[in-house]
Amino acid sequence: MVAPGCGVAADSDYRSQGGLIPDYLAPGEIASRDIKSPRDLLVEDVQLTEAKRMEAAAAVPLVYEFDSLSGSDAVSRINRGLELLLQRQESGEEQDSEAFLQQLQADFGVPLTAEDYRPLIRLPLSQGLAAWTVDLLQPVFTLPIVADLAAFQADRRRGLSLYDRKNGQELDTALLDQTIDLSDALARAQEELGLIPDISKRQNKRC
Repeated sequence: MVAPGCGVAADSDYRSQGGLIPDYLAPGEIASRDIKSPRDLLVEDVQLTEAKRMEAAAAVPLVYEFDSLSGSDAVSRINRGLELLLQRQESGEEQDSEAFLQQLQADFGVPLTAEDYRPLIRLPLSQGLAAWTVDLLQPVFTLPIVADLAAFQADRRRGLSLYDRKNGQELDTALLDQTIDLSDALARAQEELGLIPDISKRQNKRC
């Protein structure tokens, strides 16, 4: 806000010359005549500024990035981990070296505890099972997945733009119609893995 003048007073000499503030007035004292400010004064209206800031922020559409590779990468990591476990079973090795455990964690892409590892070792693995696992999980993890579906839906109602993370191209937001949250994706994955015979619920969860 610009305030070109102030309602304070000065004697006639100051006023007639364009009005500098006389030095005999104390702060807060009421002047007997108007005086002119020597310069424009900028005074911030804090509440109005904040209201305008929020209004401007609300007018800007939210931007979401779609990573089309993350889901298939996750399935590929599972496949690599299963292939490594299959190699171990076919080799007949009984002792698991530290290097093997580190490689298994790298292939799966997650840290594995002993509780995670033991059920995986007992999986009835075969080349067919690894391929079957990929076929079952691929349709789930290639869907758009968000951490918080309720928050995402609220953002979508407000209005958002969608871009491909890999190349930066804008995508049709209709792609988001099938969006699910992470907990739903994991539940669907476990349901799909349950179709594989001879896999216990405990082993299912570790996959």
